[in-house]
Order: sequence, then C-alpha cells, then structure tokens
Amino acid sequence: MDRQQAHQLLDQLGPAQFDAVVRLLEVMVEPLTRLAGPGSGGEEEITPDTAAALERARRFARPP
Repeated sequence: MDRQQAHQLLDQLGPAQFDAVVRLLEVMVEPLTRLAGPGSGGEEEITPDTAAALERARRFARPP
C-alpha cells in the first residue's frame, strides 16, 4: 500500500473513525519519538479522550 492509497482510505472514514485512526497512529509512532532522544517526546499520560479513541480503534479492528 502506498501513501496515496492510505489517503484515499482516510478520506472514506467518518469523523469518529478518523479520530481513532489518528490516535492509533500517534500511539504507533510514539515509541519512535522516544528513540530520537531526550526532549523529543517522552512519556505522556493517556487522556480520557485518547483512551476512548483507542478503545474505539480496538473495537473497529476486531472482526465481528
């Protein structure tokens, strides 16, 4: 899959699904920012909004 295909898929998502995907991407990328060194990200507390978005992403990813 290339970036253009990914953008096309993102364009098809509703607002809640889009938010969940963005939060999931943030979680996936976060370990990479920690590897970049001090001051480049670090540990952050998961907010209630982020926790809810992650749960929606998990439910969306699970097959019925």
